[in-house]
Amino acid sequence: LHSMDLAIQSSVYVSSPEFAGWLLKRGFHWRKLWKMRWVALHGAEIVYMDKEPTVENSSSLTITKAQISTASVIDREDIDGNPNGFAIHINDGHSPPWYLRADNVREKKSWLMRLTHV
Repeated sequence: LHSMDLAIQSSVYVSSPEFAGWLLKRGFHWRKLWKMRWVALHGAEIVYMDKEPTVENSSSLTITKAQISTASVIDREDIDGNPNGFAIHINDGHSPPWYLRADNVREKKSWLMRLTHV
């Protein structure tokens, strides 16, 4: 049952995420490596995956998600001063901050606009 639920849930990110794209994301764990991740926003839910979802691969994707709420804080500044970086502090008591970098400032602004209007 669980994998079926996940497949149904992930299909929205395949077919019609409200906003999605490739961003560099800093790892949550001790090595803190920056890696390209497919990030999608749907309503107040933000998710990331290591590949762009398609109908074919959607059942095998590992999806990490968090809920953006009134407690969440969008930080327009990068942790290391990169002009294309920003952060999402979910502030739900268990999700670590999401440190993200876009390809360029214009793309960063698009993400910030979306995130601040969740």
